[in-house]
Amino acid sequence: MSLMDYFENEGPNAVGNGGISSSLGSSRSPRLGQASGFPHSETSIFVIEKVQFQFPGRLLKLVVSHNVMVLGLENLKVLRIDLKNAEVIEDITVERFDPSKSSTSPPPDQISSLHLDPQGKHLLISTNHGQNYYVHSTLSKARHLPKLKGIHITAVAWSRVHSSNSSGAGRGASKSTGSFLIGSDTGNVYELEIDIKDSGDEAAGKTTSYFRIMSTPARNDDLKRFKLVFSLPSRDSDTASISHKSISSVSAMSSTPTSARMNRSRKQNTDTEKAITGLRFEQFLADNRKYVVFISTLTRLYQVIGRGQIPSNLSSPENPTSPSSPQSRSSGVGFFESLFAVSKQRMSCYEVPNPADTSKLCFMQEHLQSTSSSKLAWVTGAGTYYGALSYGSQNSGDSVLIDPVLLELPLDNKLARGLLPATPGDAVLTGFHLLYLFGDRIKAVWPLDAESDRVSDQAQVPTKVVWEQALPVNINSNPLLGLESDSVTSTYWLYTHNSIYELVITDEDREVWKWHLERDMFEQALTFAKNPIQKDTVLRTQAQHYFEQGRFTLAAGYFAQVVGTPFEDVCLKFMAIGQKDALRTYLTKVAERMMKKKEWVQVTMVVTWLLEEY
Repeated sequence: MSLMDYFENEGPNAVGNGGISSSLGSSRSPRLGQASGFPHSETSIFVIEKVQFQFPGRLLKLVVSHNVMVLGLENLKVLRIDLKNAEVIEDITVERFDPSKSSTSPPPDQISSLHLDPQGKHLLISTNHGQNYYVHSTLSKARHLPKLKGIHITAVAWSRVHSSNSSGAGRGASKSTGSFLIGSDTGNVYELEIDIKDSGDEAAGKTTSYFRIMSTPARNDDLKRFKLVFSLPSRDSDTASISHKSISSVSAMSSTPTSARMNRSRKQNTDTEKAITGLRFEQFLADNRKYVVFISTLTRLYQVIGRGQIPSNLSSPENPTSPSSPQSRSSGVGFFESLFAVSKQRMSCYEVPNPADTSKLCFMQEHLQSTSSSKLAWVTGAGTYYGALSYGSQNSGDSVLIDPVLLELPLDNKLARGLLPATPGDAVLTGFHLLYLFGDRIKAVWPLDAESDRVSDQAQVPTKVVWEQALPVNINSNPLLGLESDSVTSTYWLYTHNSIYELVITDEDREVWKWHLERDMFEQALTFAKNPIQKDTVLRTQAQHYFEQGRFTLAAGYFAQVVGTPFEDVCLKFMAIGQKDALRTYLTKVAERMMKKKEWVQVTMVVTWLLEEY
């Protein structure tokens, strides 16, 4: 069904009578239609474009992954769009389960959260009334999950590693989510696996599916396959097993669980502070049984490191000795259940002293093929806790964060005067920037400065806003609701109740080579240099750096790699200070470079000079 047909069939209930205004044709990325852009420079890295798309109702939630976008609208309406074929809109049927009758009727149930796995195949839908649903990419009807009734899902940690048969086809093929974790608003973490098996009765035109929620093997009752594996400790509980850590220069982060902090005013809502806002697990590259689980709340960031039983969906075909055989499930203990059983005895924890209404856990992968993230940003009301991730010999109670810093939030006069919220409504970590939503605008900061320019006695590291754009939205009636990213395709999306905007990021690393060069980080600068002129600039600067240090032979080697510097100028530079050995090194390497390019006339001249001088 095309979008135009969709709205025609919707009749008077549809909001507007439009749809995708033109076919897709962008070579840059799949698009939802002809977009209207905001004023920007032709060389701008960031460009916002409004998507010409109207909804049959108010938009509440949006998620996107692997070129699949899912829209959650009011009245439990869900739309799924394959951005590679965005003219086709799938309407996902969600059956309403009304609560038991009572004297007071609750408000109609609405979608509270959507969670889409990295491959865009598995979708979890959670509602305000605590109803939860699952949808596979091959299905158009959401399946109710009664075992999860009453659980308000606030965060999901999907498995990003799948076995070769997890999305197989054919009779009896399995479409498994693999073991994954969900977090709730009460601070509980559950382990699940949802598995669909098709009967393959294509001849009869029927496909029968059944769902199994698995974290431990079933006894005789399927309902017992749903497992609570961890509950966050309360502030009043014994914290001897929690290792509170922070950078000594970050006074806003608590380094030890002092009694004053643990016994502060009971007026604070501890249930709200326990609500899980972010959840993710990462695999240690050198040990496929070792994982770190990140759990964030409004005030804390936990790291749980340990080993567990590897479920079949995490097995590696190249590693037949991996403990992921069917026997690993016969023990009756789930993968994460076994990990938490041991590792929860000791955890790493960072904490901000004062809770706020902002807590967003962001990750960035260096390469799409990588199974582990390389950087983390925990956005809180006190600032953004930012650092690189390293998976080495850490054990329970340790941290995988390397030299983290607390970045100041990018506030301005409007924020100070109360015209905009004092904390970001959402945030995303890109390859080289941190993006924040503040009221009606989006801001980009450059966190690389904080990594190298940190001042040891500062509680927070200042950040510089490198780009800012206000959108034509009403903060009160139609605010920016969220900022979502597709880590697979590196696309970014903003949305309100009635609009979607795409944030197009082009050539994001164009200035990274120069930033490294200014700090004498020559190897890194050369890595990000994009053309011969930039590479020549790096090599020339590096050669001059060593020349000024008196390391003439080393400088000669780098001068020989520079194409744009006149040959005579370099020779005179070494001859003027009597560095004949360095000059010989330079002439020899230049001759070698010319021979590779078969520049025989030039080679003859250089070799002749070498013979005459030496």
